[in-house]
Amino acid sequence: MTNEEMERAIEFLLKSQAGFEVQLAQTSQQVQVMAETHTEFTRFVRGFMEAQSELNQSVRETLRSLTLAQARTDERLSDLESSS
Repeated sequence: MTNEEMERAIEFLLKSQAGFEVQLAQTSQQVQVMAETHTEFTRFVRGFMEAQSELNQSVRETLRSLTLAQARTDERLSDLESSS
């Protein structure tokens, strides 16, 4: 290998290394953005789960109240029918 070939090979390697470093920096930035997005999504999902849990509890309480009210109504109707 001549000096000129050696210099071209070294120049090629240096340019390749520089390109790899740029790609690595870009990839690193993309990974950071993805990690931040994942963190935000996780917070959103947790908030959604908490809201869903509160809604479920509210629906259960409402159904219990309606069930009790219906039982009282049925009892009153039964009493009215009996007294007629």
